[in-house]
Amino acid sequence: MSPFYMSDDDRPEVFSVYRCYSADNRALYIGFTGRGANRLKQHSLTPWWSEVAAIGVEHFANEADALEHERQLIDALRPVYNRPLRAIPEPPEVPAAPPVPEAA
Repeated sequence: MSPFYMSDDDRPEVFSVYRCYSADNRALYIGFTGRGANRLKQHSLTPWWSEVAAIGVEHFANEADALEHERQLIDALRPVYNRPLRAIPEPPEVPAAPPVPEAA
């Protein structure tokens, strides 16, 4: 539990986009989280973590804005260790209804 809130349920939702950079300022990894530092702790177990020299974080009030920003940064910076983002599947095409015959 956070020392600033009565319970974790009282904590406001914050969505974050983080950027991991190498010492020569190459984008290594860009990610999204709603779990703050816990996600970075998971990355600390990856083989590339030793290359991280700097981390930038931006916070967003809603998930959609954070995910869109993450996608834009990945497209622009092409981080070394990001896997390609999964495309959102298109909904299946629904066949058009047959025309209704006109009354005679």
